[in-house]
Amino acid sequence: MSATALLSCLCLTTAGKARAEQVVVLGQTTLAYSENESYVLKLADCDRQPRYSAVKLQSLRGNADLKQVTLVYGNGEVDRLPIVKRLNQGTETGWIALQGDRRRCISRITIVGDTSNSSASRALLKVMGLTPNNSVGPKPGSSTSSSSQGWLLGETLLAFAENDREVLNLGNCDRQPRYQAVKVRAVRGSADIKQLSLRFGDGTTQQLNVRENLNQGSETRWIDLQGNKRCITRITVVGDTDDRSQNRALLQVFGR
Repeated sequence: MSATALLSCLCLTTAGKARAEQVVVLGQTTLAYSENESYVLKLADCDRQPRYSAVKLQSLRGNADLKQVTLVYGNGEVDRLPIVKRLNQGTETGWIALQGDRRRCISRITIVGDTSNSSASRALLKVMGLTPNNSVGPKPGSSTSSSSQGWLLGETLLAFAENDREVLNLGNCDRQPRYQAVKVRAVRGSADIKQLSLRFGDGTTQQLNVRENLNQGSETRWIDLQGNKRCITRITVVGDTDDRSQNRALLQVFGR
């Protein structure tokens, strides 16, 4: 069976399921031009995240050549999705059912691919998961303790250039949770965070003047949103990697 045919067999038809399931952003990553690079997205522990029945990838910026996506589940099982596909900017793979035809906790996602040579910008990919409303784990938008990571909204790399602006696009409001607070965590490297700019589903915005230096492994406090539980469609992170950092700072943004 060809890779294209196999991918077609794996893709879910979600018509009629939208009311019962929600789309959650699992992470974002930027692909290099060098061929067949691997990029790893590490998700929260299984007791702090929902279970998923399918995943899909979308190119937010640039054109990407995908070779494979590998999922590691909470029990250690590995699921290799043979995605051989060109994703032009704004296109996506379609939903891909997870191994075992049941809801799974995903602990790690590895993407193998590269930015197409014809692309003017490095490809920025978003990975999404499909989860039932009654999935195990914290309910979307529900309040959690300050020690909880909440829901991962996305991640991004900050440049060394001062006041770099990186944008996380979360998608439409019809199939995503509502949030009442956000926070930022430095997963790798050190970052100077100046501001978060949030755009909500109704078109209004909120500027959060963070002004914190985050060393690797540290995070901001939970920052409350105006109007209590809100749908967030876009997050702009303003800041830069600290000059003392050996690597570009990798940030994760969480919501609760």
